[in-house]
Amino acid sequence: MSASLPWYTRLFFRLFPRMTIKHLSRQMAGGIDFSALQGTLVKTKRVDLVPLNGDNNRGFQIILDSKVALYFYQDGDHFSYDGYEVGEYEKGDITILDHLKKHE
Repeated sequence: MSASLPWYTRLFFRLFPRMTIKHLSRQMAGGIDFSALQGTLVKTKRVDLVPLNGDNNRGFQIILDSKVALYFYQDGDHFSYDGYEVGEYEKGDITILDHLKKHE
């Protein structure tokens, strides 16, 4: 496997293994810094999932600690991130997923 990596990447891996692994991981994940995301989510005490049913939109919110709402809307056969808002949010319904069809 190391033969497929450029010589400078192999050199950095020997000198700075942790930093090189983080860099390669970000490249594989499309530039997402999962260590920063992990740091944020580890501190989160409460996560609520709230469906959004608009006239032409299907989507949901993920609300973190009743303060930050992340919006996702249907885009064809998947959901896409649409933005966030900061404010005070009510508690969600913990039984929201109880009525989903079971895939067998």
